[in-house]
Amino acid sequence: MIRAVVAAVFLAVLGVIYFQYRRDKNLKEALFSIVLISVCMGFSLFSVYIYVYKPLFVFHVVFTIFSWMEIFKYIFSRKIRFWIFLSPLITISLFFIAGYFFAKIEP
Repeated sequence: MIRAVVAAVFLAVLGVIYFQYRRDKNLKEALFSIVLISVCMGFSLFSVYIYVYKPLFVFHVVFTIFSWMEIFKYIFSRKIRFWIFLSPLITISLFFIAGYFFAKIEP
């Protein structure tokens, strides 16, 4: 279900980027928008793995939603705050740190 929603959003945003490119003829901004969307899709799809730690999962979903909102803001107004866009990296980092320190190690 989540993947279907992400795919639908991805296709809709690609359509908006395409029509803005046709209007402005600015390839650099169009490619940058596509890269941002691809990174945010990676953040969204990583939610499947981070589900193991429920509180961290909730924060990750919230940060991912903020990241998507920042992408939409960039697409429509060409302004972006990277610290909001990259905020899901905090929860991903905490996921790997928790896995490193709390993983069960068999001798």
